[in-house]
Amino acid sequence: MLGTRFNQAKCETTSRLCIGRIKLLRNKKTVQLKQSQKDIAELLRTGKQEYARIRVEGIIREKYLMQAYEILELYLELLTVRVQLVAKTKELPRDMMEAVSSIIYAAQRISDLPELSTLRALFASKYGKEYAAEAAADATASRWQVNANLVRCLLVEAPQPEEKLEMLSEIAQEYGVEWDLSAAARDMGVGAMGPSGQLPHGLSSDPGAAATAAATAAVAAAPATMAAGDGRPAARYAAVGPPSVSAAPASAPVLGLNHVQYVNAQQAAVAAAQAAAQANAAAQYAAQVAAMTQQGAAAVTHHAAMAQLVGS
Repeated sequence: MLGTRFNQAKCETTSRLCIGRIKLLRNKKTVQLKQSQKDIAELLRTGKQEYARIRVEGIIREKYLMQAYEILELYLELLTVRVQLVAKTKELPRDMMEAVSSIIYAAQRISDLPELSTLRALFASKYGKEYAAEAAADATASRWQVNANLVRCLLVEAPQPEEKLEMLSEIAQEYGVEWDLSAAARDMGVGAMGPSGQLPHGLSSDPGAAATAAATAAVAAAPATMAAGDGRPAARYAAVGPPSVSAAPASAPVLGLNHVQYVNAQQAAVAAAQAAAQANAAAQYAAQVAAMTQQGAAAVTHHAAMAQLVGS
C-alpha cells in the first residue's frame, strides 16, 4: 500500500473530536438504557411478558453498540499518539493495521460517529480505495485484522433467545421482580438449562461491564504490540466476549439482586470460584492499564524533550 500526502493535523483533530463524541453518546445511552430497563421490569411485574421480550432486544443491541464505542475509543486514542508515524510511513505500519482497519470497518456501520467517515476517507486516500473497501467488507475484514469483537458487536441480527432470557433475568433481579425463570425458558424455547440450574453465559446487565472487559483487554494488548512489533494485537483479544453472569437456578424464581438461591453447596462453590477468578482477572487488567499509562507518560515526556531540543 503506497502512501500519498496525508493530512496529519486533520487526522489528529478528527480523532479527538470522535473521542469526545463517543464519551457524550455513551453517557446519554447509559441513562436511556437505565430507563429502558425500568420499563421492562414494570412489564415483567405486570405480566406483559411478550412486550418485555420485544423491548429487551433493543437493550441488547444498545449494549453491543456501547461495547463497540469502547473498542473504537481505544483505537482513536492510539491513533492520536501514533499519527506522526502514520503520516511519515508510506505503507500502513503493521502494529497500526488493526486500529486503522477497524476504524474503516465501523465507519459505514455507526452513523452516530460521522468523524469515522472522515478518517476512512483519509486512509483510503493514503493507502488506496481497494484496501478501504476490503477492510469495510465482512467477507475480507479479517484479512486486514479488523477486530473480531468489534465485528460481533456491529452485526445486524436478532439476539438469540438465550441472550434475551438472561437479560430479562438480570433485569428482574436488579429491580426485585418475582419472575419464574424456568417457565419463561420453556415459553421462549430455551432448553439449555444445565445440571446446575444455570443459563448459558451471555450479556451483562451492567451497561459498561462487557465493554470495559473488551476495552481493558485492548489496552493491555497495546503495550505488548509496541514492544514486540508483531502487528497482530487482534489475536490477543478478538475472542474476548461479555463476562459470564450466572442466573438463578431453575428450581427457584428470581427474588432480587442479593437473593439468588443455589440448588446445592457445589453450585455455590462454583459460583464463588468464578467470582474469585473474575476478581483476579480484574486485578491483572488494572496492573496492565497502569503500565500502559506509565509508558504513555514516558512517551509524552520524550516527545516534549525532543521538541525542545529541535527548537533550540
